[in-house]
Amino acid sequence: MPLPDAAFDIAYCQLGLQFFPDRPAALREMHRVLVSRGRLGLMVWRSIDHSPGFGVLAAALARHVSSEAAGIMRAPFALAEAEELRGLIAAAGFRDITIRPVQGTVRFPSVARFVQDYVAGSPLAGHVAKVSDKARAALVSEVDDALRSHLAAGGLAFPIEAHLASAKK
Repeated sequence: MPLPDAAFDIAYCQLGLQFFPDRPAALREMHRVLVSRGRLGLMVWRSIDHSPGFGVLAAALARHVSSEAAGIMRAPFALAEAEELRGLIAAAGFRDITIRPVQGTVRFPSVARFVQDYVAGSPLAGHVAKVSDKARAALVSEVDDALRSHLAAGGLAFPIEAHLASAKK
């Protein structure tokens, strides 16, 4: 990072570390820019198994679009194991590492909007645009069938879990 050494009290990375091509280097840079006893805060998604909506969407993408599209859907969940995350943080020189699971809820007005909005706002858009209207309809239909238990009067709501990590320099 084009930042001076020991310049910040806090380094925070929310839902980004899993996308960095060189995670150890990113964490070393966070460590470098922190003052002595500076704090690190990180959040990464837990396993896709802790998010039924995204798990269902990934499986449906594999069947109706491509395995590459399913891989894109799974990418945000690439740092799912707490011990792997702990090891990366420790290897960068951090100490007093705490990792705890936190749960949230993903909400959309409908399953169709979930699929439409998530696809449109991600690298999946190009992949889904290449398939037929019939395949796109089958994608939405499969996700809708699989997520019926998460539908209520307010729309679609399903859980998602993350690892919330903190450490000291």
